[in-house]
Amino acid sequence: MKIRNLAAAAAITTILGAAGAIAQESGNTGHGQHMMGQGHMMMGGGNMTQMREMMDEMTKMMGQMRDMMAAAEQEGQGGHDMSAMGVVKGDQGPSSKAFAEANARMHTGMDLEFSGDADVDFVKGMIAHHQGAVEMAEIVLKYGKDEELRTLATQIIAAQEPEIKFMQEWLAKQGK
Repeated sequence: MKIRNLAAAAAITTILGAAGAIAQESGNTGHGQHMMGQGHMMMGGGNMTQMREMMDEMTKMMGQMRDMMAAAEQEGQGGHDMSAMGVVKGDQGPSSKAFAEANARMHTGMDLEFSGDADVDFVKGMIAHHQGAVEMAEIVLKYGKDEELRTLATQIIAAQEPEIKFMQEWLAKQGK
């Protein structure tokens, strides 16, 4: 089984479990509510606030699932079509897919476990942010046609690659 299927199964299980927990906490199990899979979905007579909370939680989990998929791809643990995961909004062309994948990698990299050290947290977040900018600039160089934007993309790469190197070296010196 490919990593995408494992990640999707884990995310769906988590979503259904969360839906069930919310329904149980609200006392809305039984009482004729519609059941969907193993998660309880309050489809009729349910509390609207609880339904909104459940939908918010499910939306959050779907974002986490997309992040897991992007991280797995970045680590070479298995490829997948990002558009199949609903990441690419709008156009499905090669540049759009490339931007969506770069964006997902950047946001995954910026999703830090904070250390409490503002310097370290700043540098770790900025490395991912700058790498995302460099990747997006490279996409413009590959697919873009506007010469002014191609020049800007070249300047972004030239400015941010040395900054990335500096920050990586700084982290190494700090033992982080």
